[in-house]
Amino acid sequence: MKAPLIAAALTALTWSASALGAPPEPAPPAPPDLPAGPTVPLPAVSDGDGDVEWSLLPGAAGNTDVGIIAGLSAIAVGVERGYEPWRWRFNGGFSMAFKENGDTLELPRIKGLLRVDTPLPKSIGVRFVAELAGERLTNAGWFGVGNDSVAMAPLLDDDDEPIGDPALRHRYTRNEARAQLLTHWTVFKGVALVGGMQVRWMLPEVNEGSQLALDIAAGGVVGTATHTVVELKSGLVMDTRNDPVWPTSGMLHELGVRFSPEGVTGTDFTWAGITAHGRVYVPVYKDNIVFAIRSLADVLFGDVPFHELSRCGTFDVLDVLGGPAGLRGVPEGRYQGRAKVLGSVEIRSLFGHFDFLERDLRFGVAVATDFGRVWADVGPDGDSYHWSVG
Repeated sequence: MKAPLIAAALTALTWSASALGAPPEPAPPAPPDLPAGPTVPLPAVSDGDGDVEWSLLPGAAGNTDVGIIAGLSAIAVGVERGYEPWRWRFNGGFSMAFKENGDTLELPRIKGLLRVDTPLPKSIGVRFVAELAGERLTNAGWFGVGNDSVAMAPLLDDDDEPIGDPALRHRYTRNEARAQLLTHWTVFKGVALVGGMQVRWMLPEVNEGSQLALDIAAGGVVGTATHTVVELKSGLVMDTRNDPVWPTSGMLHELGVRFSPEGVTGTDFTWAGITAHGRVYVPVYKDNIVFAIRSLADVLFGDVPFHELSRCGTFDVLDVLGGPAGLRGVPEGRYQGRAKVLGSVEIRSLFGHFDFLERDLRFGVAVATDFGRVWADVGPDGDSYHWSVG
């Protein structure tokens, strides 16, 4: 079987492929923080038996927050009669960011991902998705809780000297490793029940004189010590997309809940969350130009660890209200809150071909706008919405 391989243009504009086309299907095999691609659009039922398609693609991107990002992504897909949409699929990626700070070269971000998708025979209607991921972010954001949180001046000591590094006033280091196993059970065509568990190992590092250090001293911030988070997940997914990786028509809707009990791994906090996430894709001109729209709402309850206040999602972890997964162009972690809403509208286009490792690749661009806000039960919380265009 010959399936064309699609690669999104390696520009900041193609963040949208990940933002709108991701969970709960396995996300495009881009290195973390790089635009999506390459991808393998396969037919719903394979016309081959034992065929394997694969691709390997380097990538580069960048922004003013983390500098230059370089990475490598890989994908391999095996197809077999009686299995849908594939017999197995492997995708993985690794990326590092490089940024100058005076005379030194920093590595503000290191991310890696490995994901395996293995359906059982089509007649059973069950598939398993396993994931291992890890990251180290020395510039994770914390501006305080609330929709109207603001950047503050550096803290000064009695001699009017800065306490700590002023550049780290709203930053902390997040070290994280996670493992997840999800089971998808098709109840009828296009609708599946999804359930599973995720384990995350969190090692935050708080900078002296930072906003996070101040908020910890004031009390009420949960999860600042090294800890392990166990999440139980369940939900319902409706998927009518014509392709699970690069959709040009159809819908993908998710309603999911997650629950993290205390005591399982020694933690003393219990929390839960609910997510509603909808995505619609409409072809404008054949499959070359596509209109895509997304809406997302996420609410957290209980003693929520601080690192979750800028995240959402039941089956995939998304950093929102700031970052490439939501409110693009705004720094990751810019807004934190227990409740979040986010919307995106974009036009995608694919054009041009080139060969790489004997594979037919295509590239394209996207124009998008994002808007959203957070609500918190502590901290400033105005009525305004935040938005971005790119």
